[in-house]
Amino acid sequence: MMMDSYDECNFHNNRLELICFDCNIALCSQCSPQHSQHSFEHIKNIKSNNSCHFSIDKLGESIEKLWSTVKTKISIYEQLEHTETDISNKFNELHEHLRVEEHRLKKPIVSHKDELEQLITNDINNMKSLNSIINSLVVSTKGKEELDKEVEEKLTDNIISEDIKESYTIRAIIESIKQSNNINEFIKNNIDTLFYSHDINTNKQSDINDDNIILHLIINHNSNFKYDYTNSNNNNDTDSNNNNNNNNILEKLQQQYLYNLHVNNKSIDSYKKDIRSSFKLVHQYLQKTKSTYIFTTDDNRKATLITLPINCDDDEYDDYKVENLDVELSACWSYNSTITVGEYIYSFGGGFLQSKIFQRFSMASRSIDIERDMDGVDPCRFVSVAHDGADLIYILDGDDREDTIVYRYNIVSQTFERYSIIKNYVVELSFFYDQHLYSVSSLKNRIIKFNPATKTTVELPVDLSKYNRYRCSMCTDGQESDIWESIFQEQSKRTGCASSIIMY
Repeated sequence: MMMDSYDECNFHNNRLELICFDCNIALCSQCSPQHSQHSFEHIKNIKSNNSCHFSIDKLGESIEKLWSTVKTKISIYEQLEHTETDISNKFNELHEHLRVEEHRLKKPIVSHKDELEQLITNDINNMKSLNSIINSLVVSTKGKEELDKEVEEKLTDNIISEDIKESYTIRAIIESIKQSNNINEFIKNNIDTLFYSHDINTNKQSDINDDNIILHLIINHNSNFKYDYTNSNNNNDTDSNNNNNNNNILEKLQQQYLYNLHVNNKSIDSYKKDIRSSFKLVHQYLQKTKSTYIFTTDDNRKATLITLPINCDDDEYDDYKVENLDVELSACWSYNSTITVGEYIYSFGGGFLQSKIFQRFSMASRSIDIERDMDGVDPCRFVSVAHDGADLIYILDGDDREDTIVYRYNIVSQTFERYSIIKNYVVELSFFYDQHLYSVSSLKNRIIKFNPATKTTVELPVDLSKYNRYRCSMCTDGQESDIWESIFQEQSKRTGCASSIIMY
């Protein structure tokens, strides 16, 4: 029941002196029997610091806990901010790299555009100067009355618009030239801007000598531009010379200025894929509490899962858990054809017997959730598999062959493809490191390095036969940068993939 007054009970008009914690309301002494089964307390106990719920000490403890919780949340918040900043910084580095590459590619283009813009502007000024000479020659042949009428019309119609400057930009000039069918149309379309000349008409009105005007324009033109008098004297061959000259100019300009952008789309796609695979948010809680498993199989194609403790010293492995899984594998002796990706364990092909079966074991359900044929893959056994860290699992089949066939399985689309062939090698162990596929060939006692992008193979300068004749098993160091081999007489050695150095 709710109490509207802070002083008296609405039902009994008594002083409120109790609180029911279950109902979270204030009570009077007459209300308390109705809450006898609830947890309630008198105000005197609370004020005397004898309350079971709201003593000063307990309230202080609650505040301390809240303070500690808030500090923890602030610490996590700041870590999130730090991670957010790290992400921004890394991508800013990539953006800056792309900007630098963009400017590097554009630099000669921009430079040549500036040069051509200056050349175009110079040619336009040259045409304007020549057009002024032509106009002066035309004007000199007209009578004064006819000229006065044209000047009056010209001055009346020549209203300069506010965006007149736009007509002088290189883009406006380019568009005007593209839209003009010939030079006369181009001049006409720009008579009020690029080719506007007020001096000739003004001088004509002022009775300045026509000859002086023409001579002045020609001298001024010769001072600013180099006029080709050679072509002007060969009237019979003018058209052919002009065509040849234009072709020569065009060829020289193309050789000097033109570029084509060649794009390696495969490299760009690979770059995008590398970017996606290079960044990953790992939840710290899951990372700290993630268990370590050992997945084992036996001759009867049964599987056992051994769960190791999360935190333990080297000598404290007593607290482990063994689960005999209720599953039946398609093959035994499939250690190198089995791989873990995320929460799934994948197994491909057969052991002693050839098989086309592919299985996926789910750690969450502790069961095989996919079992089917590998479409497009030949029956195989003792295959070697490796995960590229993204969406692909490489399957290398070299058993009873002179060459090793390389298949790929797409985890997302769940499809297989025959990808390549590694000539003259039969491999046992394969793994990915630094965007390359490394494989060990026991028959040749060599380690080979396969580039999936170019489908090329190189042999590392390591002769394994010098160190071991009886190889039992092989694995990687977890970082997939070294190969560990177990041999008889309790010996082992490590081979660095990057350094190609063998260490005992």
